[in-house]
Amino acid sequence: SDMHFIQVQRAWEALREPDARRQYDAQKRLETMLEEQALASLSDVTLDDMTHIQDPNGNYWQYPCRCGDWYELTEDQRDEGINIVACSSCTFAIRILEDIPGINKERAHPPAS
Repeated sequence: SDMHFIQVQRAWEALREPDARRQYDAQKRLETMLEEQALASLSDVTLDDMTHIQDPNGNYWQYPCRCGDWYELTEDQRDEGINIVACSSCTFAIRILEDIPGINKERAHPPAS
């Protein structure tokens, strides 16, 4: 479509200059490195490790954060496949693993202190 062609043309214009391309490549490497670092620092928690809260406004699971606040996963988030949850007060996050029969639950570990 015409819109797709315009997007490709703009990308080409922005990246055809060597300095612009180097800057773009450096930015992409930094983004990739930060994303990998963030994923590596996540603590794995199963839904079994979390407390299920039944609330008239919507059920959810919660897990304590080392900052003293909570991670919370709503049923809607779980249904949407969201499995990384940030603390509501700090920058820590957890990865929520589904409880799979036959997998040792001890693989999940609490956030490091």
